[in-house]
Amino acid sequence: MYEAQLPADWAYILNDSGSSVVFCATQDIFDRVHRDVLPSTPSVKASLCLDAPDGEPHAFATAMTRATTNDAQILKPTEEDLCNLIYTSGTTGKPKGVELTHLNFASNVKAAGRSMVDDPTQLVKQSDRSLAFLPWAHS
Repeated sequence: MYEAQLPADWAYILNDSGSSVVFCATQDIFDRVHRDVLPSTPSVKASLCLDAPDGEPHAFATAMTRATTNDAQILKPTEEDLCNLIYTSGTTGKPKGVELTHLNFASNVKAAGRSMVDDPTQLVKQSDRSLAFLPWAHS
């Protein structure tokens, strides 16, 4: 979601998507979410802050330290399972969620591999580096 969006827009997207966890990049965003968004998003059960100091109860690092593999059953996704949900910017009305499956991503990687290298294991090497920069609405 855009940092500059209104809290009502954030609440709409969280409710529409049925999100249960919110990851906030900064403490300021975390505070805004708690104050202006969470009271109207009943599906959200947890919120974490990526830049909160270790040891803070809402810090992502703290949550990862407390988590164990026994906390949830890990299931291998199928090609049809939802992989990513991207919302449009909402310039022509309410933002719309675009669902992408694991197959959407896998087919792109497979297609690139066939056209770029003879040996698929050489498509991405440990020494490779990549950078992609797109505005949020185009990611």
